[in-house]
Amino acid sequence: MFAYKISHSAIPAQTALDLCKTLQPKGDAHWAELNDYYKSSLKQFANHKSVASAADQTLTRLLSAKSPAILNWMKNRNLFDAPEDDVVKAWRIYYAETFALSQYPSGKVDLDVTIETFINSVNNKVFDAKNKKTIQKIFDRSKNRAVQAVQKFRIPPAAQSQILKRIRDIDLYWMKAFATSKFRNRPQDFILWGVAYDPVGNKIQIGVETLNYLMMSEDNLMTAFAHEIGHSFDSCRWGSFYTGDFPFNTVAECLRTSESVGAKKRDDGPLAKYSDKPEFKEVLATLKSNPTCNVKDYPPPGVQADQLPESFADWFAAEVMSLERKLAPSMRADLCVDKTLTDGSSYPANRDRLEKIYLAQPTIRKELHMSSSTTPKYCSVK
Repeated sequence: MFAYKISHSAIPAQTALDLCKTLQPKGDAHWAELNDYYKSSLKQFANHKSVASAADQTLTRLLSAKSPAILNWMKNRNLFDAPEDDVVKAWRIYYAETFALSQYPSGKVDLDVTIETFINSVNNKVFDAKNKKTIQKIFDRSKNRAVQAVQKFRIPPAAQSQILKRIRDIDLYWMKAFATSKFRNRPQDFILWGVAYDPVGNKIQIGVETLNYLMMSEDNLMTAFAHEIGHSFDSCRWGSFYTGDFPFNTVAECLRTSESVGAKKRDDGPLAKYSDKPEFKEVLATLKSNPTCNVKDYPPPGVQADQLPESFADWFAAEVMSLERKLAPSMRADLCVDKTLTDGSSYPANRDRLEKIYLAQPTIRKELHMSSSTTPKYCSVK
C-alpha cells in the first residue's frame, strides 16, 4: 500500500483525471508495516485447518460444477492461467474473509476460537494506544470542521440546532474484545470496512480498512470521517432522528441532476411482489416513509439503490474540507482508484464523486488550482 504526495510541477490540473495523475505514490513505513501484519495474520487465519479444509472443499465442488460464480471470480482475478497452488491460495483468502468470518458464532469451538484470536490480534496491533491517539486526533479535527460548516449554512435555526447537537455527540467506536463487541454478529464489518456510521449508537465504527485511508494521507482519513458525519443527517436519517423538514432539499435536487453527479433514485418497481408478504410489512412501511433509504432487505442485488445519501455525505465532506487552510490534493485520493461497482450500487462512480462533487466545491477548486473551463455544477444551500 502507499501514501500520496503531490507533484507541484504538474499543477494546474484540468480535470479529476489530471489531478489523480499528479498524485505520486510514496511508501509510509509505519502504516505499511501494519498492513503487512494484517495480511500475514489473514493468511495464517485462511490456512488454519478449520478454514482451509472448508475452503478447499468448496472450491473443488464449485469447479466440478463449473459454477458461473467461481468462473467469474477467477476471471476478475486473472487466475485462469495461474498455477493451481496460486488459485488455492487466493481462494482461501477470499473464503476466509467472505464466508468463514460470517459463520461466527458457528458453534464449532475450534473455528470460533480461531476467528476470535485472529480478530483480537489484528485489533490489538493495528489499533494500539498510539495509533488510536493519531486517529482520534484526525477525527476530532474533522468533527470541529463539521460543526463550523453547519454553522455557516443558511438553514432554519431549529434544524441547525438539532444537527449541531448530534454531530457534537458523535464519537468513535473502538473494539475492545471481539466476543463482546458490536462486531460480534458482523465480524466482516471490522475486517472489510474502514469507517462506518452507526446511526443508532451515533458512533463511527473503526475497522481495518482505516489503514487504506491513512496510507494515502491523514487528510484522506479526515475527509472520510467528514463523509460519515454527513450520514448523521442525510436524507435517509433525517426522518428517523430529526423533526421538521429536511433543510437540504435544494442540495438534494441539485445532486440528482446530470449537471452534478446524477444521483440515481431507488427503483421501487420490484416492491409490488413483496406487498402481500406479512414478514415484509415493516420493511415496506420504512421504505414508504423514507423514499431515499436503502435497507437490509431492499433493494436486492441488481436492483438500483438510492444514491442520494452517499452523494449528500460526499457533498458535506467537501464543505467540511473547504474550511481547511492548507488543502492537500490527496484529501480524497482513494477516489482516484477505479472501482467496479455492482449493478444497482448506492454509490456513483468514484471519478464522478471526485470530479462532480468534491471538485465542484469552489474553495476546493481554487486551492487545488483547477481550471475554470471544466467546472461542474456546484450544489449550494439556498
